[in-house]
Amino acid sequence: MSRIIPSKYPSLDYELWNAIRLDGTQVNKKIAAAIAVKDKRVESHRSELWTKNGRAQLNFEGDEITGLPAIVDFIGLHPVFEALKTQIELNPEGIFEDIKSSLSSYKQWEIYFEETTMEQWLNINWAAFGHVIGAAVANQGAAEKYWNIQGKDALDSLRFWNDLDYSDPKVSKGDGLPLAKWNDIVQFWADRNYDPDSEIARAIDHPPSAPFRRCFNRIGEEVVMPNPLALGYRKMLYGVLSMNFGEEEPQELQKTYGKTILQKMLREQLVRAGKSGDFGPLILFIHSVCSHHLMRGNVSQQKIGLHLISMLGMRLQLRNVGALNVPDLAATLRTSFPLGSVLKILRDSKLISWNYFELTNVNAEVERLVGLL
Repeated sequence: MSRIIPSKYPSLDYELWNAIRLDGTQVNKKIAAAIAVKDKRVESHRSELWTKNGRAQLNFEGDEITGLPAIVDFIGLHPVFEALKTQIELNPEGIFEDIKSSLSSYKQWEIYFEETTMEQWLNINWAAFGHVIGAAVANQGAAEKYWNIQGKDALDSLRFWNDLDYSDPKVSKGDGLPLAKWNDIVQFWADRNYDPDSEIARAIDHPPSAPFRRCFNRIGEEVVMPNPLALGYRKMLYGVLSMNFGEEEPQELQKTYGKTILQKMLREQLVRAGKSGDFGPLILFIHSVCSHHLMRGNVSQQKIGLHLISMLGMRLQLRNVGALNVPDLAATLRTSFPLGSVLKILRDSKLISWNYFELTNVNAEVERLVGLL
């Protein structure tokens, strides 16, 4: 499969998007659903929908519409992320003050976040967020019968926090665990091929998105403390599901976990931030859901999360790239998940914007930009 943007000119993604962005048409809910059905059970790099030759336009039933020009799809993160990036550049102190005012409602926040910088608070951990989204999409796609693979990372996270809270009720109170107690927990999970200590390493570079951190409590005892944001998210999650701690069965929670995150919690945060221009709650929510998610490295989910969402986030953050063309993404991802179904789920959650453009116009613009080099 060849690319829309020649592989030796990857930086043209920025110029191309800015040149065509005003000429696109949004993929609506019905067309997205039709694409998901048409693309069902086809590997991303083998699908006829994502080639350099573009795709035919479809009606709501997924049938090709004859006589219309071929089109090429572009996806980017929800526009609220561009607005967030702009506000962080213009008024970082203001957003930081909003975040700090919200932290007072979290137990033990002064201890856990004692050395956390403004820069860490304002930066999204795109790798961790990618893992969260990958697991949620895998979970929701299984629930919608697009594939059989479930978001195992989500189940692992739910089960771990449930067991941790059951083994020591101090966890829900935000109290740190003495090192001896923590070491017992580490040994228990190590026997089950998981090392909770590996999560502590995340706190070194980005405390807001790390599940645990070693620190000293109020009496000077060295402890391993759960992230207050993770505990707050867990409480929020149970509130959305109308459940109390101790009532849950992780396997049952997993069945609706993806939909709960994507269609309910994240979507509400994106819509609220877009309408109000208040980005502090959105940043805190992303940090919270990342800190609750324990990474176990499911490769299939990484293809969705790390190689798709994280890539969109990092390119926007570092190079202001607002959107990427889907054929080039499909060739790069080579995921066994049908990409049309993935995009439908992400679009319905409002995490991504999805537009299409006439292929001839896109190719003409690429040719013009290459000619300028």
